[in-house]
Amino acid sequence: IRDEGDIPYLTTTHATGKHSEPVWDIKYVSKNNNNPRQTLYTISTDGYIKTWSTKKGLIPSNIMHLKRIPNKAKLRRHQLEGKSRDSSALCFDFINDNGTQYFAGSEDGIIHKCSINYNEQTLDNYYGHTGAVYKVKCSPFHSDIFISCSTDWSIILWSQKYNKPKLILQSVQEYIIDIIWCPYNSCCFASISKHGRIDIWNLQENILDPIMTFIINDKQLSCISFCQETPILIVTFEDSSIDIYYIHNISFQLLSNIN
Repeated sequence: IRDEGDIPYLTTTHATGKHSEPVWDIKYVSKNNNNPRQTLYTISTDGYIKTWSTKKGLIPSNIMHLKRIPNKAKLRRHQLEGKSRDSSALCFDFINDNGTQYFAGSEDGIIHKCSINYNEQTLDNYYGHTGAVYKVKCSPFHSDIFISCSTDWSIILWSQKYNKPKLILQSVQEYIIDIIWCPYNSCCFASISKHGRIDIWNLQENILDPIMTFIINDKQLSCISFCQETPILIVTFEDSSIDIYYIHNISFQLLSNIN
């Protein structure tokens, strides 16, 4: 990005074993906080999660191949008939305290707990969503807690100790496409729906409804993010535009527990 040209610094070729379907999520991850060196990971609807070496070009290695399993949250049990055995993976996030374990959300509504040390078997599976899981986010404050959002209109708060939801939230009857933890309040996060709703939640104040809501009527949302050191929320749209919101009444507090 420092060069004026548009030629990629590194790129893949057809012979490198790259993903065979769209890549939905990408992350740089440090294995520990004391080591600044990061590893690149990607996830795709082909069911593979890969790590990439950048020493001699972009060379991938498989760290997990997710297999399709029945979703216990759904009532019908014939959903696997006529479908691929590979699980269509859409999102993932690493647990912050180790850099080796992560959660992967699938099109089937299941969230898989995985480790980079095991490429065939998941550590656990979490059942609660009945639609595709668009985002899963680990809490930056509590390694046990993570949240997810889905096409089933719901947001779910999870404890990794249990494979059933700890809390199910719903504010709108449409797809929830992105969710993000607030970096300076351990009980606060924001979510967006596809057709213009922005919700800010604070579980310390209300576990049923968002504490703030913004409605944008003319645009379709795409993703959301908090600034790290100031109460600013950044929202992007499918037409490539960006909105920036200053949030006035979110307290700068790091709570020690989510009960």
